[in-house]
Amino acid sequence: MNILPPPLTQAPPARSFWQDFRLLAATQLRLTRNKLRQWRLRTWLFLALPTLSLLALLIFLGETAYGALETMTP
Repeated sequence: MNILPPPLTQAPPARSFWQDFRLLAATQLRLTRNKLRQWRLRTWLFLALPTLSLLALLIFLGETAYGALETMTP
C-alpha cells in the first residue's frame, strides 16, 4: 500500500521558463518514444508507404521542372 507524503507547506522554489520547458519537452519526448516502440510493424508500413509515395512524387516533379528549365533559352 502506497502512503502519500503530506502536502507541501511551502511553494516549490521558482524556476525559469526554460528550465520548466526543457523538463516538459524531455518528458514528452520520452513518452512519445515509448509509445512509438509499441506500434506494430503493420502500422509502420502503412505510415511509410504514403511518405515514400510523396517523396517519389516530389522527386518526379523536381526532375520534370529541371528538365523543362534546361530546354528553355535564357
